[in-house]
Parts: sequence; C-alpha cells; structure tokens
Amino acid sequence: MQPAIYPDFANFQYSLQALANTERTCSQFLESERLGQVTDADELLELQLVSFDETGLTPERLVQFVETVNQLNTNFARVLGIAGGRLRIVYLESGSDDIFGFKSAKEIVLVIKELIFEVWDKVKYSGFERFEKKAEVLGSGLKAMALIDAAVTNNVITPEDGSIIKQHLLNDVQILIGIGATLPTNQEVVEVDQRKLLMDRRNARLLGEGEKDKGEPT
Repeated sequence: MQPAIYPDFANFQYSLQALANTERTCSQFLESERLGQVTDADELLELQLVSFDETGLTPERLVQFVETVNQLNTNFARVLGIAGGRLRIVYLESGSDDIFGFKSAKEIVLVIKELIFEVWDKVKYSGFERFEKKAEVLGSGLKAMALIDAAVTNNVITPEDGSIIKQHLLNDVQILIGIGATLPTNQEVVEVDQRKLLMDRRNARLLGEGEKDKGEPT
C-alpha cells in the first residue's frame, strides 16, 4: 500500500518537469531562435531605432539606417584588415522602439559600439549643433580615429584612404544619431535623456526645413 503522501509528491515532480520543459521551450524560441546563428555574443551588435511619432518605420528611414550601419561595418573591416566581415541582420524586435540585431566580426562590433558610445557622450555634453559644426575637432579624440592612424602607420590603408574613412565614420555616426539610432539601454534615465535629445534634434531639423521653405519664392 502506497503512503498517502506519494500522490502529492508525484504531482510535485510532474509540475517540476513541466516547468523545466517550459524553460527549455522559452529558451529555444525566445532566445536561441532570436539570435539565429550567432554563437558568440561579441559578434552581436544591437541598435535601437527610436520611434518618433509611433506611426511605424518608413521604408526610407529603414534603408538609410541599414545602409549606414553597413557602411560603418565595411570601413572598419578595411581599417582592421578583416576579410569577409560581412554584416547580417539576425533579428528584429518590434515594440515602442525597434531593436535590430546585427552580426559581424567581433572586432568590428566592438569598435562600432565604442564609436557610437563616444559620440553620444560628446553630444550629451556639447549638443548636436556644436558637434556637427566642430565634428572634425571633437572627433579627433575618438578611439576610432587612433585606430585609423594605426592602420595607416602599419600600411593597412593609405593616408588618403585614412582621411576619407575618418570623414565617412564621423558622417555615418551623425546620420545614425540624426535618424534616431542608438545603443539599447536598460537604464531608464539614460534612455529618457537620449530620447529627449533625439526628439529635440528631429524637431529642430523639421523647424529649420519649414523656415527654409517659407523663405523660398513660390
């Protein structure tokens, strides 16, 4: 005769097994499937595209975003001497903002993250307008610029190509910030600050374009 406690234990064991199965399923479909073929987290570049008006993402903005990230990837691949460092989109999380997951060589991912973070840090304290007007001066202290100088010294790229790439990198990261792209953050205060800066920047541009149109003869 089985002890009275046995059915309760069996039910508890069954519940634990069901919980373990649920965990495996969630891990597969919410994490493993999300990351696709990314086996090294260092190969993953996550970028957040802020929703300005909650009406969806326009094709033009999406194309500009992807093309600019790809241009950054291509230029850094040249600077780092990495062959076959192609960029791939491995997932997209859609919500109030869209988060894109890009896969590339981990060395490239690292320097892109550093560049965006450093430029955001300068924008935060100096503002968009000052950075855009003095981008070359303010950008001279960025780690990416030193990386390009080292590539020139080591004959990975020519001095002429180095100058062109520097200009492209500064231009590309300004484009990304201008269209509302940033590194995702779980820190609410930082996210609010970045969103406010992006919204202010967008509104200022729209206002400037409106004033320009008013001044043009019809």
